[in-house]
Order: sequence, then C-alpha cells, then structure tokens
Amino acid sequence: MAKVYDLTTGSKIADLFSSVKQSDYILNKATFSMDDNLVLNDGVVWDLRSSGSVEHFRKGLSNLQTTVGGVSHRPIHKIDKFQDLVSGVFHPNGLEVIVGSAVWDMRTWRLLHTVQALDRMEARFTENADAIYAGIFGPDYDDVLEELGANKLAMQSMFRTVDALDYSLIASVDVKHRIEQLALDFTDDTWEVNSHGNGSSSDSSWETEEEVEVPPDEVPENNQGDRGDGGHGGAAGVGDHTSNTDV
Repeated sequence: MAKVYDLTTGSKIADLFSSVKQSDYILNKATFSMDDNLVLNDGVVWDLRSSGSVEHFRKGLSNLQTTVGGVSHRPIHKIDKFQDLVSGVFHPNGLEVIVGSAVWDMRTWRLLHTVQALDRMEARFTENADAIYAGIFGPDYDDVLEELGANKLAMQSMFRTVDALDYSLIASVDVKHRIEQLALDFTDDTWEVNSHGNGSSSDSSWETEEEVEVPPDEVPENNQGDRGDGGHGGAAGVGDHTSNTDV
C-alpha cells in the first residue's frame, strides 16, 4: 500500500491500494508524476485530485478539483503487466509511463515502444530529461533477488544509458560490483556510483567510484552487443497493442 502524506501538516492524504488491481511487482516503488497529481503504485495509476473518473482524466486533468481529507480515491487505470520485477516511472514529458521495457502513452494507454535495453530495470532521468540511467539500485533486495536466480543478480552490477527521446541504447556499463546507488548532479555533467564488493562478511567495505565528468552521450559503449532491440518496436505489432484494463 502506498501512503501519501502532506509534508506541511504531517497528515495522511490517501492510502493507495486495490486488492483486486495490484500487480505484485517484486521491486515495487510508488512514484509521483512531474506535477505531483498522479501516483503510479504497483502498476496502477491514481489521481490524487479526484475520486477516480477515467473520463475526466481523458478529457483533461487540469479541470479536476483538489481532493480533501475523507475522499475515497480510486484507481483510474491499471497498466498491463509484462514482467514481474520493476513497477515503473512517469516520463518527465508528462505523456508516457515506462514500466520495464514497455513505454505507454498516457493519453490513450496504448503501448508505444518496447525497449529491450530497459527490460526489468529501474529508470532514472537526467535533470533535463534527455537521457535515462537504467539498472537495479538499492541495498535491500539481496534476499529477493537471490530467489530469482543468477541472471537477475548479474543485472545488479551494470547500468545502461538510453536516449530518453527515441529510446535508443547509448551504452552499457559494468562496474563489476553490485550497484547500491547511482546519483546524477543537477548539471548532468557528473555522476557517481556506489557499489558493493562480493565479500562474504556482513561488514564488507563500501566502494565509491569517483565522479566522472562524462556527458551521457559520451559514456563508453562497453557492450555494443546489447544494442540489438534497444530502439523502437522490439516486438511485432507494438503500435497496435492497447491496454484496456481501465478501472
């Protein structure tokens, strides 16, 4: 369940959960849209300003009134589930939602692109939203990922950079250790990776890589073989697919 709080008053605004609509993503993280009016949680889109009118959502979100305490929020759309790992994010352009390799048009809920380079990876955008850094980030997933097998564990040591406009793969970078955090500065000129070695001790030392002043489009392309289906349309008939699970 995602709980939304007012930081000024500390009061809870909403509990966002639907027992019949949840997708049960293993690494679910609730995320806000750029205007803070929508929340994506476990594959379900919620509008914090209304009780959940799909028709109003399609006609224009700007016409909806702000909700107050006591209003029961309803999900306005459930996104089709193509993988079981990551729950997705809103694109800063305000028009798309990215859930793993699937890019959805928020105006029609049609599948726009299948981007293989983003498959089962979290997406983080640069400040100017022209590039995506994708990977599995965070120290809290060891037990979960061990149950999923070696292939997903291997994903923890690499990240990819993807063009946020046309979704073409820019580079794949393997840091050889599990990535705990990846941070970008506000100028998009530097990035920093915190990675953890493979030591068996519970107090294994942390390894922090130095900041590297490399723009996203100049990151060395270490794994050219991954480019493959990284661009538009990784599957036949992508443009014809529609997510019809309005709720």
